[in-house]
Parts: sequence; C-alpha cells; structure tokens
Amino acid sequence: MTNEPEIWQFCEQENIPLTQTQGEVVDFAVSRSGSWIVYAVRNEKGGTDIWKMDREGKNKEKIYACGEVTCNNLAIDYLGLKIAFYSQGPDGTLILFSLLDNQTILVERGNISNVDFSPNGQLLRYFKNKKGDLRVLDIKNMNLILTLESDSDLIGSWRHDSSSFLFGTQNYWGGIAGIEIFEANVGRTGSFTKLFNGQELSINYFQPTYFSNEKLAVLVRIGFNGNSKQIWVVDKDGEQIFELTNDHQYDHSALSWNSAEEKLAFQRYLLTSSDSLPEVWIWENTNNQFQLIAKNAAHAIWIP
Repeated sequence: MTNEPEIWQFCEQENIPLTQTQGEVVDFAVSRSGSWIVYAVRNEKGGTDIWKMDREGKNKEKIYACGEVTCNNLAIDYLGLKIAFYSQGPDGTLILFSLLDNQTILVERGNISNVDFSPNGQLLRYFKNKKGDLRVLDIKNMNLILTLESDSDLIGSWRHDSSSFLFGTQNYWGGIAGIEIFEANVGRTGSFTKLFNGQELSINYFQPTYFSNEKLAVLVRIGFNGNSKQIWVVDKDGEQIFELTNDHQYDHSALSWNSAEEKLAFQRYLLTSSDSLPEVWIWENTNNQFQLIAKNAAHAIWIP
C-alpha cells in the first residue's frame, strides 16, 4: 500500500498489483490459508465497502456494504468463511460477519482496534482503546474468555496452535515507565506467565512475536529518551541472541514471519528526514541477507 493505497503482491522478485481502485484501498487482511484476501475500499457515499478476492487478485466480490460509514481493522478466519471488522459509526461497533449465511453479529461497541482471529479461527482478539483492554472472545458461544490490560503497540503474535499469545503491559517503577511481556494461555486456566525476568528498565520491548519454538523476535527501544525501535531475537528470559537491526536512524515495525519462519518481513522509516517514506524489507534467516522489497509501502503480510 502507498500514498495512493493499493494492494501489491511480491512474488519471484516482482511486484504485482492486485487491486486497481485509484488509490481507494483503506485496509486489508489475508486468511492464514493464503487463499483469500479481504479489503476495504472507499465508496461514493464517503464510507467504505468490503471486498473479497483470491490470492491472485481474481474473483473480486463485494461482500459487505458499509454505506456512509468507514469500516476498517479487517480480519478474516483461516478458511475465509468469517470476517471481523470495526464499523466507525456514531457509537463504533465491532462486527462479526459470516460469508456462509450472511449473518451479522454485533460483538461490542466502543473504540476498537487490533482485530484478529486465532490461527484455528475459533477465537477473536481485539483491543478496546479507551479502556486499554485486550479481549479474547470464544466465537462458538460468544463468551468473553480473557480481558487483559495492554496497549495497542504491545500486542504480540499467536502461537501456531492457538494455545497462547504474547502481549505487553506498561508499568511505572519510581516514576519511570517500563514494559513487561507476558504469555497468555487461552485454555481453561486462562493463566499468563511473565517473560523476560530481570530485564533492564531502560530496555522496552514491543510487538513480541514467536520464533522457532522458545525464541522471540521483538522490537526493542533502548534508553528512556530513545525514538527508534530495533529488531532483536531473544529467549524467553529476555537474553539477546542477536541483533537483527542496529541502525538507529530507522524506526522498525510490523513484523511478519512466513509460515516456515525462514523469512521475516518488516517495515522501516527514516527518522532523520521529514519527507521520508516507509519501506518494506525482508530478512532471510538462513543466510542473514536483507532485501528491499518496496519503497513508499507498508503493512506487509505473508501469503502462505
């Protein structure tokens, strides 16, 4: 996506456009199976409509008309049978929509972001911005099973088997803000475990992401006045295994592993220039090589 947002696919060293909307794409999401993409496009009424297409950009179909309301924060389940999205109406509503029977369920009202499904599609996770609550909903019976204090840039990834996910919370020690990272178990116990015991207060971690069983890839900001976030690989005690990036002119974000965890996509932004544009890069784990994929681009998601 660019200043005139469209969805592009990078395949075999080539960037291929999947949409041609004259820059009207607002948001998109990819099913974990890789078969389907949903995306929101501005309409003539000033709102957005939600469309669905296959991984090649074909079989485009409008699946939900939002009218004068903007719909964003899209998520789609593994099989592409359910979508969730945030409708920015007067009250603001999180909506769950079934593509099988066109059934619409109003999940919750409020200012909501960071909507996603668990890998198995059975749970819906979302963040209530004003309350600072990260919530997990059991879709089958529509029961809220977890409510955790967090922040929108501290929400981490799901484990592949949907048994747990990572998240962070802000704490204040002696008036100094610090961040603690936890692993939440979404099973019957609903327990969570603190990671990174004994971490330095001057190191803050963001967007923790599972990598290779017991390792994590995290965004790290060092120093109380630091601006840039770098990418580290750490163990569950917070011990650094290696620095993936260390150029503090750039701020890094939006980590996304491919299914084999061989390649990590991320975006970076030059902090020292007022007219800089975001870039999408890929790091290859096997040979420690970096590749620039696109300039003036963001929000990279792997298609399995």
